[in-house]
Amino acid sequence: MKISGLSRRALLAGAALLASRPARADANYPNRPIRLVVPFPPGSSPPGVIGRALGDQMALALGQPVVVDHKPGATGTLGVQAAAMAPADGYTIVLADRGALGLMPALNPKLGYDPLKDLAHIGIVADSNFVLVANPDLGVRTMAEFVALVKAKPGQLNYGSFGVGGIGHLNMELLSQGLGLQMQHVPYKNTVEAMAAVAAGEVQAALSGQPAVLGLAREGKLRPLVIGAPARSPLLPDVPTLADAGLSADLLPPTFFSLAAPVGTPAPILSRLHAEMKAALANAEVQRRLDIFGLTPVGGTAAEVEAIIRRDLVEFGALIRKLGLTLQ
Repeated sequence: MKISGLSRRALLAGAALLASRPARADANYPNRPIRLVVPFPPGSSPPGVIGRALGDQMALALGQPVVVDHKPGATGTLGVQAAAMAPADGYTIVLADRGALGLMPALNPKLGYDPLKDLAHIGIVADSNFVLVANPDLGVRTMAEFVALVKAKPGQLNYGSFGVGGIGHLNMELLSQGLGLQMQHVPYKNTVEAMAAVAAGEVQAALSGQPAVLGLAREGKLRPLVIGAPARSPLLPDVPTLADAGLSADLLPPTFFSLAAPVGTPAPILSRLHAEMKAALANAEVQRRLDIFGLTPVGGTAAEVEAIIRRDLVEFGALIRKLGLTLQ
């Protein structure tokens, strides 16, 4: 069929109009409040702290409120699913963690979202390093003593975690495999319960982020043995790093928290959100609020998030299959 000059011009004009829409949407963005989904309960840390600190600062730059919307459940996956199904207009973003992006999808491919196909990643906000803690009555003061004791009692000691297939569980298995340890896993509902179980002697050890460790450690109810960080933490300055203990940092990878939007969100909006995220993380007050909870600002790119997710789906997927883990 022959297309007339007039029709051709109309088609080209229509194509130009469609191509211009994302740019115009960006020029007007945002013109109403933005919802920041945090897939954890109110008051939770670190995600609650990150959500409030980041949202407050980004709102100043964006000129619109960033409203934190807590949607807890299913180890953070319910909130991520809700955000993935939202309109792709830049007015819903989600603060997801490594568990909901790489671990839980490897454990359960039927979550209701694909972390690479259903989300447009904005970038890594912050890292949170894990601390290995033991019950003081275990009689170990160093990582070397802990390893020696566990090896002397293969399969006789227990460790707690905040859920089957969560990063606390899988990281402990990575650490155990790397060091040739055999321990029994006891899952709890959340980090607070797991730390209380170590303090009470129900289990002998567990991994946790620093916020859940600090209070009980200062009271002498937990003994931190090592932190999976590149340098010692100001919050736990006497706790050695893995390198200090002569071990590889790969044995205890951090979790991270990152921003994402529904797939299809216009690229100019994603770029704007990434720029404002980085600017917020450079703010001294935001850094102070994160430092209190042992969080390290990152400001990473979408490509970096996606690369970690791909690696996690493969590596943690292999570990999950090796352990025979399934969701009940």
